[in-house]
Amino acid sequence: MSLRSDVRVVTDVFARALADYHRGDQQDPLRYRDGEESVEHDVAGYFEPWDAGDAESFLATVDGRVLDLGAGAGRQALAVKERADVVPIEPTEALVKVMRDRGLANATRADMFSLRETFDRDAFDAAYSLGTQVGLAGSVAGLRAFLGALAHVTAPDATALVRAEDGEAWTYADLDRLVEDRTAFVIAHRLSTIQDADRIVV
Repeated sequence: MSLRSDVRVVTDVFARALADYHRGDQQDPLRYRDGEESVEHDVAGYFEPWDAGDAESFLATVDGRVLDLGAGAGRQALAVKERADVVPIEPTEALVKVMRDRGLANATRADMFSLRETFDRDAFDAAYSLGTQVGLAGSVAGLRAFLGALAHVTAPDATALVRAEDGEAWTYADLDRLVEDRTAFVIAHRLSTIQDADRIVV
């Protein structure tokens, strides 16, 4: 599975904004648009040291080879590099160059939705995706394919952290459709995620 062509355009604009900032050539602010809504985004934040926050427990367990899915400018990968052999990936050469300039020699041009075609089976001991990029799967079927490919490239005892920081609207609706007429175990941080569950175990 690869990104839809309309999503690639957005990805390239994002990559260009980060690369321009890295080179000191940023002329205009980065704006996210969703229909009529437009929000200016602070590009500098992608270059500040990363505060792992609630991902700290995950990071404490990682060692070996770690896959950073949708690494951007390498903010999280630089922190993980202190603990493990991290391979940050991005689909654009501009961001791979930014990451290599920042000391991430293993930065690789790869599409997180083409993992099977890019990496060997069981190539990683851990993987993480922190941000909005998982939403690019576009559907439950796309998410299922992505998670299957992620399982393929990570070892059987691997640890994975996949967190969509945005996109709750589609996640909850798709979760409801996915578990309809099925038994499902859902691990959640927010009670609102599981409020319609038949049984909640704490």
